[in-house]
Amino acid sequence: MSGNKPSKRSRPIRRQQWISVTPEEARGDKVALPAIRQAAGIYTDRLVLNTGQRKEIEDLYHLNTIEDHQFQLQREDQVRAGTVLASLGLDFDTRVSMRYRWTSRWVDTSGKGSEKSKRILYQCQCSYDHNAKGVKKRRVPFDYTGCIAHVEVTYHVASDNVLRIRGCLKHNKECQNAQIARFPTMPLHPSVYQQALQQLRDGATLTDIQQKNHQLMTARAYPGQPKQLAESPYRWILKQSDTRSLYRQFNRIQGIKVRDPAHINIDKWLDPDSPEYNKTLADAVFHYSPRVEKGDRFEICIATEEMRDAAWQYAHASQVILDGTFGVCNKKLLLFILMGVDTKGRGVPLAFLLFSAPSGNKQTSAGYNTEVIARLLDEWRVMLGRRDGDGFQPLVAITDTDLMERGALIQVFLSIWLLICKFHLRQSWRNHRNRLLKGTSPAHMTAKARLRRVEEALVTTLNIQDARAIIEHERQFFAAMLEGPNAGIAKNALVHLVDYLLGYWIRDDLWCSWSDYGRQMAAQIMKCLMEGVLPTANHLESFNGVLKRKYLRRLQRGGRLLREDELFKLFVIIVLPSIFEQRTLEDEEDVRRATQISQLPGGSALLASRAGTGHLLALPPVTYHTPDVGRDLSTLELLENSQIGIPSFTDDGLTFECYSSLATDFDPSPMKYSIFLGFAGVATCQCKDFAHRGGACKHIRAALLFVDQLRRTKFSALPAISLPATPEIARALQASLLPSVREQQGPNALERAAADVERTLQEIAVEDDQEADDIATLGEDFDDTESVATDAPEDTDTDGGHNTESIMYGFTDLPIWGNMKAGIDQQAVSRVFYELSQMAPKLADMAFYLKGVNSTAVDDVANAVTFRSHIALLTDQLDRLILDSSPPATSTVPAISAPEAHVPTRSRPSTPPPPNKRSWHDIIAASPEKAQKRHQSYGHN
Repeated sequence: MSGNKPSKRSRPIRRQQWISVTPEEARGDKVALPAIRQAAGIYTDRLVLNTGQRKEIEDLYHLNTIEDHQFQLQREDQVRAGTVLASLGLDFDTRVSMRYRWTSRWVDTSGKGSEKSKRILYQCQCSYDHNAKGVKKRRVPFDYTGCIAHVEVTYHVASDNVLRIRGCLKHNKECQNAQIARFPTMPLHPSVYQQALQQLRDGATLTDIQQKNHQLMTARAYPGQPKQLAESPYRWILKQSDTRSLYRQFNRIQGIKVRDPAHINIDKWLDPDSPEYNKTLADAVFHYSPRVEKGDRFEICIATEEMRDAAWQYAHASQVILDGTFGVCNKKLLLFILMGVDTKGRGVPLAFLLFSAPSGNKQTSAGYNTEVIARLLDEWRVMLGRRDGDGFQPLVAITDTDLMERGALIQVFLSIWLLICKFHLRQSWRNHRNRLLKGTSPAHMTAKARLRRVEEALVTTLNIQDARAIIEHERQFFAAMLEGPNAGIAKNALVHLVDYLLGYWIRDDLWCSWSDYGRQMAAQIMKCLMEGVLPTANHLESFNGVLKRKYLRRLQRGGRLLREDELFKLFVIIVLPSIFEQRTLEDEEDVRRATQISQLPGGSALLASRAGTGHLLALPPVTYHTPDVGRDLSTLELLENSQIGIPSFTDDGLTFECYSSLATDFDPSPMKYSIFLGFAGVATCQCKDFAHRGGACKHIRAALLFVDQLRRTKFSALPAISLPATPEIARALQASLLPSVREQQGPNALERAAADVERTLQEIAVEDDQEADDIATLGEDFDDTESVATDAPEDTDTDGGHNTESIMYGFTDLPIWGNMKAGIDQQAVSRVFYELSQMAPKLADMAFYLKGVNSTAVDDVANAVTFRSHIALLTDQLDRLILDSSPPATSTVPAISAPEAHVPTRSRPSTPPPPNKRSWHDIIAASPEKAQKRHQSYGHN
């Protein structure tokens, strides 16, 4: 056999054709080394040799001239075995010293229990030909001499006794006289590895492991570490070069063979006929499909028993979140996660859908379509089966602006109501706005601030006519600006306002997915308050961030992404069990805490009141005056522009009207805020800044300065009004003035979670109003139509207070809009036509450039064929739309009842699926290419 890389099915060289059985073994007695193992050949193809060496070894075995020493377990034989190992330089003392000149090439174990044995194949370093392996630089201490020495040692695992030593034990003359040529490595002490592996199991990072190593090394606290290290043959400092071996050992402990391809490991774990079949992993998988052909996708979908129960408990007849992320492993794999929200407002993962991007895909995040997501969602639905006669049916789903996710959901769950995450919607609008209005001049900032205000108003609309009226009102303002010096800014603002918002997003059925009307309809479908409908996908975005930062990063060596088999096993063995175990422990802790509180005086009443209200009421924001450069500058602008009017008097204070800082002469009906300054030292304002931040907003500060000015110039009798200097003083003053709070019924945990997210969104909007223009960081070629996975902050404690006053909307008074399939169609058409409106003039120019041009270059012709095929795909669909055009059907609200679910033919799909049984040799890698580095993205669909 020539060559140096072992084949998929390595074959040893057998030294005999017949197997001789000893009388003891023939009688059935236990022997140290059974005849079948004695007859096993040596795997010489694992040795790194050139063709000449390999031919010499084959001749050696053919002539049966190798040495073979066998030993019994008795002490005399083991002393003789130790002497042979010492003469070969394979005894323990030599193996841990710098004189060691062997390299382990192959290890295998066989037998069970007390009969288990281990075979190790060693190769002399002088026989190692680095050129035959394709390595440019030789690193072993000794030079190549053409030696063919190799030794296979068989150990009895239970006693560590030597059972056999065989092979070519003699070195050639050049090898015997060889001197060290390169610095040898000093082996790391096993106790250092043992401590590091324990830390890895506990979830420590590499930095934590290195820090602990330095501490133990300095204190000489490792087991077996001498006080004086001068004569120690071991190294005790963990180096960066040791991490490869460390993580390999850790993976070996986890049952992952890193020397085997990752897709082979997964296939063996899930194949019931494989000796490496792992029932725990297989039971967690409800769909698995390896890549057999180049056009196939690798697909594996995970839902543990706890996840399946959670799906029925929290998502059936309720709401579900769907979103995708990438950059989770070192191959081009996409991970889509389905999530519900439990009774405490926490996100609960329901299923993981992991699949590969198609071959040749340039961007991992674009390597999916509606069909693949719909097919995997349907596998999930079928796997969940039926309970109490009902098929699994979520009523509401929330996604980002991605068309493919929304289209897949409506294909599988026909009557589902689809919502678009407010966070992603606002980010998409902001990206488009910033692309059109690049600049930081006052006119630019005013235009962008007004457009932000329009966008916030659109989200809260309950009638599409109101949404169109908001656009029309603002259109008049920017139309008037066209006659002034800022006509270019006004023109771009009108493009965003009319072409993008009105033409793209304010389409009847699409509007239902992102407006408050859609949330109210979702609340009606689920028979809950509107506060119970999640406004964003932040629970899932937060989970994605925790998954990558907490679970995946700690097992990444030097920032390298995990292999797909490591990722799969991590999900099933560590991540998902720890999530549900944490929830169980928290529930038990809550019960224990409630039991102890109930035994205290008044404890039962306190628990009963908390169960009724959900949590304590949130107090209104308090006013206090502290230095704030940004607010003070804005205050001076309000006064200079005479935006604040003369106050009106009341018994307890002064009331002002202050125009918004965005109000101009072009505004037919400018926004005004009402400000109250109390003589007792309290103040309020209607602006969002005060509602969400408290303190003293710019309008309150302007009113204070205006009162001082009036008192000094015209009204000396006006009393001086001062505000508290700290939040604590302000809160104490508020408490003394507030009436007693009546007990009332509050929202449940889901409603509290939705309200917490809504408040976070409003705070982001306030910050967005104040932040400087950051378009310079976006670049010229970002696309606001592309979706992006975002890492939101971790879930916050939803027990924080907020106002529990909830209004049950009169749904019967609402007009009826909303066909989800029509909404997706409208979104697709709007997106394509909006982008074509930007590109169509360029296409006409390109046609003009090519008119009359001739080119016979091979590359030009190939490019022409490729571009023409892509354009033909679009023209075919445009032709279909023209031919199939017909009057649109009247939109109606889809039926809320769940569709008839298919009864699964088995409790879970077989893994791998029958009937075509194939060997793991037939499957190919999970993805044809390695993953690309993830770059920052700034847009959404």
